[in-house]
Amino acid sequence: MVCAEEKYLDEKFDTLLNPTVLFEVLSTTTEDYDRGTKFKLYRTLPSLQNYVLVSSTEFAAEVYSRSNDEWILSTAKDKNEHLHISAIDYNFSLTNMYAQIDKFELT
Repeated sequence: MVCAEEKYLDEKFDTLLNPTVLFEVLSTTTEDYDRGTKFKLYRTLPSLQNYVLVSSTEFAAEVYSRSNDEWILSTAKDKNEHLHISAIDYNFSLTNMYAQIDKFELT
């Protein structure tokens, strides 16, 4: 999500330079990279205010929110919990996020 005019690296329009909120659905093969190296790179983007990590194996999500030069973590691990995305002043529930997923598909 971008809250300003979109800026891209090149004419391919596949690398957004000024995201405000990024959602990442974690997989077992990329989770370490998404939490580590990728998040380290994302933190260098001045426009990024929230980084949302969504589990693909359980009802769980995390929101990292920028506060000055610090990142504050909020977590939800129960499908009835809500998380706040401060950049767009939006609360979302895990119930809604996983609405189309059969609970038995999550291992």
